[in-house]
Formats: sequence, structure tokens, C-alpha cells
Amino acid sequence: MPITVNFPTLGPVIGHVNTTSARLWLRGGPGQQGIIIYASTKDFLDAKKSTIQLNPNLDYSGTVYLPELTPGNRYYYMAGTVSDDLNINSLAISDFNWSAFKKHHKRQFFETDIEGMPASFLFGSCRHPGVWNLNRGDACFKAINKLQRRKSLNTRFIIMCGDQVYADVLHYEDHKPDIDDEIHEIKRDRHRHYFIAGKAKSSQEQYFQLYRDAWSNTEYRYLLSHTPTYMMMDDHEIINDWSPAFFEENSRYGNIPEILNWGLTAY
Repeated sequence: MPITVNFPTLGPVIGHVNTTSARLWLRGGPGQQGIIIYASTKDFLDAKKSTIQLNPNLDYSGTVYLPELTPGNRYYYMAGTVSDDLNINSLAISDFNWSAFKKHHKRQFFETDIEGMPASFLFGSCRHPGVWNLNRGDACFKAINKLQRRKSLNTRFIIMCGDQVYADVLHYEDHKPDIDDEIHEIKRDRHRHYFIAGKAKSSQEQYFQLYRDAWSNTEYRYLLSHTPTYMMMDDHEIINDWSPAFFEENSRYGNIPEILNWGLTAY
């Protein structure tokens, strides 16, 4: 009986793509490893497969390098997870069941570059989840996907310029809280409201959860599974306006210096 391939818990995400190679990222779970098949045709007749090792110290995520690709070509792929007890390299592509991916149209693609070809790209920053319960922070990804499907955009790659998540997301209260965090007072509808800069997360698990939540957005997942993406971090992946001095002994967060490592590991 063919081995069922499961959807990844996050991803896949297309990373660096050049003329002859590509990188891909995904997240699975305990007891799993990743698998990818990729081909130059939709029917996958010339498909190749590769294993993706998932690192439990990095929240069961992993990357794979796909070499020896043809310049200027579209590659179709499906990437998911199977049990880590399997020796994927000893099995044939036909030994795996990808029917769930085909049924739910989870076949993605990416395109390799041609040397010297002009390229357009998108860039932006600050994926704030929203305040006042509006949660509009991901609306732009739906618009980008719509334009790309209409071929109104010919985006070769995306640069995400920092603040991928907000470990210290602002929230609001209708009364002034008795805390030391930064408070912004505003008047709205004859009432005073207080925006509070949230505190840093207090465990590695909480920092991991930030990315699970942010990267679960449907439109975001679709965009990053089709378009090469490059990311950098800014401050909110750790805490607002942090510096290394924050985590020195007897400083603002000196009592929990692990915060910096937690945030960097999750990023």
C-alpha cells in the first residue's frame, strides 16, 4: 500500500532561487521527516525526490537544497511529511500517495532565473497583527496573490524587511494599567484608551508559537510557496527597540537573558 504523505504543518516556503538551484523550507512535527518531489511538467513524469531533515531544536523545521535545475524553467513540486522511520532514499516515488495534495490543489511551482534577465520584486515590513481587533495585517498578501494570478505582477522575489512577528504586540485597555511598560494614551468616542507595548515572551515555546500563528495565514502561505522570499529581522522578533545591553546583568531584561536566544532561535 502506498505511503500517505501529509501536509506540512507550516510551509512550504521557497527561499533562494538562482539559475540552477533552489532552496525550500517546511515545518512538520515530532516523529516526522519531510519529503519533496519536483518536476518540470505538471504530470510529474520526470519527477525527482529528496528528503528534508526536520530539526526538533528549531520547532521541527528544515530546509532542502535542489541542485542541477535548468535555467529559465518552471518547476512543479509537492512537499509534505512522512514518518521518520522510513528510508526515503530507498523507496520509489510511486511508493508514496500524494492524492490529498492533488485533491486540494496543493501543487506549487517556482521558476529558475535566466542570467542577466531583468527582475521586478516586492518588499515590505512590519507584519503587525492589528489593533482594535481589526486584524488587517495580512490583507496585502491576498491582494498580491490576486494580482499575480491575473499576471498583473511579474514578481521574481519578495524581500521581507523585518518585524516578521510581534513578540511585544500592542494591545489596548479601557483603563490605565498599573504596569511599567510603555503606555500610549488616546481619546476615542469620549473615552480614554491606553495602548500598551506588550512584554517579551517568557519561553522558547511562546516564541515558536508566534511564527506558527503568523505563518498559518492562508494567503501568506500561498504567496511564499510560489515566490522566492528573503527575510531579515528587526526588533519586534525579540522585543521593542531592544539592544544587547537589554540582556546584560541588572538591566531591563537581565533577569531573563534567555529572551534573546529564544527570539533568535525562533527567527
